[in-house]
Amino acid sequence: MISFAPKASWLFSAALLLLAATACSDSGAAPKTGGGIAVTVMTAAAAPMAHRVTATGTIEPSATVVVRTQVDGQLKAVLFKEGDAVTAGQALFQIDDSTIRAQVAAATATRDRDAATAKQLQAELERIRTLTQKGYESKSALDQAQAAADAAAEAVRADEAQIGVLTTQLAHYAIAAPIAGRTGETTLQPGATVSTGDANGLVTIDSIKPVRVRFSIPAGDIADTRAHFAAGDATVTAVIHGGAGASASGKLVFLDNAVDAGNGQLLAKGEFANADEALVPGALVDVTLDLGVAANLVALPESAVQLSGDKPFVFIAAEGDVAARRAVEIAGRLDGRIFLKSGVNPGERVVVDGLVKLTDGAKLEIKDTPPEPAKAGGAS
Repeated sequence: MISFAPKASWLFSAALLLLAATACSDSGAAPKTGGGIAVTVMTAAAAPMAHRVTATGTIEPSATVVVRTQVDGQLKAVLFKEGDAVTAGQALFQIDDSTIRAQVAAATATRDRDAATAKQLQAELERIRTLTQKGYESKSALDQAQAAADAAAEAVRADEAQIGVLTTQLAHYAIAAPIAGRTGETTLQPGATVSTGDANGLVTIDSIKPVRVRFSIPAGDIADTRAHFAAGDATVTAVIHGGAGASASGKLVFLDNAVDAGNGQLLAKGEFANADEALVPGALVDVTLDLGVAANLVALPESAVQLSGDKPFVFIAAEGDVAARRAVEIAGRLDGRIFLKSGVNPGERVVVDGLVKLTDGAKLEIKDTPPEPAKAGGAS
């Protein structure tokens, strides 16, 4: 007869050992969280929202002039170095003017000769007029003398006009800067032939004190921008790319008269004094347009706001520490914070960390609450 008692005794002993091992293991485990999802929350608070528009802008000169010659000829002198800062009226080029000066001299000599002839004929006219009054000359002789004197005077006036034309042309042989600014590249040297037909001109001058920065206003900010532009209180800040945070302050000076139909944005320009010439035409800058401070809005860390498609939402720690999903409307964001138009009220607890596995209605195990954001922020 076979007995099973020893086997039963062995199984009972093994069960006791397993229970003891489990008890020992439990004694060294982390305390339970009560079954909820561990999250961090913060109490929502309102903060003033600085209304700002941010964009990438391009620096451009406040004025650009291509200097061209109005006469053909050979360069006699180049009176600046490419890249120089020049003032309005400063001499830049001298074209050989020896031929035109000779023409002015010849025209002047002709004028002087004709003036002498006119003077002589005028004196003859006066003599004949006196003789005619005394009956010693005929009326026809007087008429002839009058005609000769008038013709001589007209010749002098024609000579004066010719001298004026030539003198004006002579002035074109000395080319001066039409505006103050900085010159661009030029390959011209003394001896080069210049022509009025030169497509590229002689040199380009950019006025860079001040400069302007062109950027675009998003559709949602156009109305506010126009209002502040009309009030004259819209300020613009430009931060130079790669400039170690260097920035410049200016004012909004231009809004286009029509919205771009392609993107719904409005072209704008800010003007900057640029006394140190740090803003170089063609460079990119980060532009901030300050449109004042809006009413207080709830401000949350960016980590608190999630997207479902294109619809933002947050999780509220509702009564009983239960997660409640809440749709929100974003007013703007800046410096790591999001400002809400609606969806969250001041004083409500918002989940800011531990959102990965969070679902609507989930039980929460709330950890330490971070301090509320203290500084006022802006939005764009």
